[in-house]
Amino acid sequence: MSGGDRAKPAPYRVEDRSILLPHYKRLFVEPVLPHLPVGLDPNHITHAGHLLALTALLGAVAAQGSTSKWPFLVVALLVNLYNWCDNADGSHARRVGRCSALGEYLDHGYDLLSATYVVAIVALALGTPPFWTVAAVAVVPMAAAFTYWEQAETGVMQLGLLNQVESVASLTLILMLRAALGPAFGEIAIGPIPLAVLLLGAVVATAAVAILRALVRVRARGGRLLTSVPPLAFIGALLVAVGTGALGELAGVVAGTSVMGFHGIRQLGLRVEGRRSRFETGVLVAAFVVAGITCFHHAVAPVAGADFIVAVGAAIPFGLLALVKAVEGRRAVGRTDRGRLG
Repeated sequence: MSGGDRAKPAPYRVEDRSILLPHYKRLFVEPVLPHLPVGLDPNHITHAGHLLALTALLGAVAAQGSTSKWPFLVVALLVNLYNWCDNADGSHARRVGRCSALGEYLDHGYDLLSATYVVAIVALALGTPPFWTVAAVAVVPMAAAFTYWEQAETGVMQLGLLNQVESVASLTLILMLRAALGPAFGEIAIGPIPLAVLLLGAVVATAAVAILRALVRVRARGGRLLTSVPPLAFIGALLVAVGTGALGELAGVVAGTSVMGFHGIRQLGLRVEGRRSRFETGVLVAAFVVAGITCFHHAVAPVAGADFIVAVGAAIPFGLLALVKAVEGRRAVGRTDRGRLG
């Protein structure tokens, strides 16, 4: 890599334009903060929030096919508790003077995972067709990854008008409707288009616009767009493969979340280390593999075991790489915190 890959980006800052966030914090977070123990580690709140989001996803999976409203109401409660934790940890850290690079790193790393959990819960509650499920669980974490990619290139974290608080509010409404209407909720249509497709399509479109805006901003600030090619190529190849039937839903979900999870952790780690984004050759290779399977599927014959090849071929290497990069990032923020204390 060239020396430019090691150049430090502009000083880090956040530009958050969320519509509901200021009101949410004023109404639900700030009144509770004075009642939290001063000795409570803010990172424990961050960990608890992630566990709540993961539990909500597992609950949504277990609730599939249930005719009872209670599982979906419980999932809604868990998601909102996660949302509270994710917005309270930083405020609590500032209140007790315990802000740290580790806290920032954990918060942003878990945000990538939780964004995937939330959109997966939406897809499960709506009962969407395979293509739209894969599109959502791949494009939404990709948008989160591009937030970190932009941060690595420019030093600025850009959060749009529709962000986490708005997403959880929408999900809560969907879960309450699912609880009230039962399985019939998934059968509602507006004209010839199922409501589930319209809603999840809107989610995918919002995430796609966020990615496009990130590309435009990076270009305007003199950043490099070449490093965005591998993830864009991979998502494009994956959606074509699932949309044309070359790959199934499960393979698409596993591959999309694995590769985008790695890409997001990688970009966050680079930012923590003061480096700019890198061209991820492995992600581009994965894109060519998926595209090759699709071409062979339609030009010659279906590829035997294509779903297994793609799912395992993405989950194992990219999952392990994501874990390695997460550990490297953890060590980097540890050095930063020790430097502050020193």
